[in-house]
Amino acid sequence: MQAFGTQARKFTSDAAFQQTVTVEVRATDRYGRLVGEVRLLDGRSLNQELVKAGMAWWYRQYAPKDTALAQLEADARAAKRGLWADAHSVPPWEWRKQPREPSGAGAPSASTAPATDGLIVGNQRSRVYHWPGCTDYDKVSAKNRVTFPNRAAAEQAGYRPAGNCS
Repeated sequence: MQAFGTQARKFTSDAAFQQTVTVEVRATDRYGRLVGEVRLLDGRSLNQELVKAGMAWWYRQYAPKDTALAQLEADARAAKRGLWADAHSVPPWEWRKQPREPSGAGAPSASTAPATDGLIVGNQRSRVYHWPGCTDYDKVSAKNRVTFPNRAAAEQAGYRPAGNCS
């Protein structure tokens, strides 16, 4: 899963799970999926709430003239909310193009960076790593899990820190 995917899913679930919503369909994408705006029972736009909280990107391709989403994203970026706290956040349309197979790069046996208590856990699919105490440290599936002795080793192998680790 992409960095901040878990938090975005929880945010969405908290806002809309088992709630009555209205979907205002705007288009159908090339895969036949509906593209639109989700309205919560109280009239708020779930799309806008996600972008405002830094849990989603403004997808310009499907809403190029949506000045509200543009401003909400700019505000979230400036405040470093949600995914914008990560200096290396990757848009989902670029993330999906990244290879999913492990690179085969092994972790070096030594590093000049300070050691961390406990192993660093990396996700081979997302190329993101977590250190002990991170929210998703224990959530990386066994098939995607790789461990490193420290953060420097993870970064040398091409991994980046998870946006939700602080």
